[in-house]
Amino acid sequence: MEQVENPVSSGSVSGNSDPQGTIEQHARDLGRKVDSASARLHSSWDGAASQVKDKLGTTKSRVKAKLNETGSQAKHKLVKAKAATAEKAHDYRITVEHKVQAHPLKSLGVAFGAGALLGLMLRRRR
Repeated sequence: MEQVENPVSSGSVSGNSDPQGTIEQHARDLGRKVDSASARLHSSWDGAASQVKDKLGTTKSRVKAKLNETGSQAKHKLVKAKAATAEKAHDYRITVEHKVQAHPLKSLGVAFGAGALLGLMLRRRR
């Protein structure tokens, strides 16, 4: 009976005819392919992250500009409303002063009546 040498258990590591050598070569090739795919994936990921960052920066700028514009418009409207209210209050005060000067006793009676009514209402609450 002839003994056949097992090529897998053989001590030889080099050479393409050796199955162990081809397995190691395939493993190295596979490792290089994985490294290459990983590098491409990281590059794609970095590119996508950069695009998202750019778009977020642009969106942030647009939102900030819109908020500034809206804030300016609101401030302008509030300034106009304040001026209109102050003008109406001044006109009302002038009207009341003229009526009081024209009818001093009537004004005194109205003030007294309003004070008395207010006093009664506050007394009933206690």
